[in-house]
Amino acid sequence: MIKFRIERADCNCQRCGFGIGEAIARRLSSAGARVAVADIDSHGETATAGDIGNGAFAATLDISHANSIAAVVCGVLELTLSIDIVVNNAGMAGKAAPIWEQRNEDWHRVMALSVTGPFYLLPRSDFAHRARTYCRIVNIASIAGKEGNTNMVAYSSSKAALSALRNPLQKRLRRKESVLMPSRPRSSARRFSIS
Repeated sequence: MIKFRIERADCNCQRCGFGIGEAIARRLSSAGARVAVADIDSHGETATAGDIGNGAFAATLDISHANSIAAVVCGVLELTLSIDIVVNNAGMAGKAAPIWEQRNEDWHRVMALSVTGPFYLLPRSDFAHRARTYCRIVNIASIAGKEGNTNMVAYSSSKAALSALRNPLQKRLRRKESVLMPSRPRSSARRFSIS
């Protein structure tokens, strides 16, 4: 078990109403962070934030839309004055089929959640990080981004792209603020505990 304590950190965890995201939000809160539980599912995020306590609050977020992200970031900053940790957890497996059976819509939906959303989120959160001496950006990727999966083309490609997003981001920030965390594909359907 990795033990850590966070002093006065404010976190924005997206897609944290259940599964891996919920476990991350709970662990950050138990370490002392005030967590914005952001999810497209307003019932899940509200229940999770209420159950976590410790100042956690819900924020309805559609990570695939820039306007939704801008509104949530502004709302979080109004309440907390800073965002010290951003957890990019949103994603979906998509259609399981060979590439020739995939539709354009299948591809775009997976990419919007796993790649475009974090791309929209990071610049909007960056202004909150610029003057800070501490911040962390956590992108939840998958081994599928490295190994690939023949019937999960969009998912594998999106996780590879999310992993690749880390490198220019680190160079831009000139500090080791971007942390890449792998997760197992399709694992968010199970209950998780991070201790």
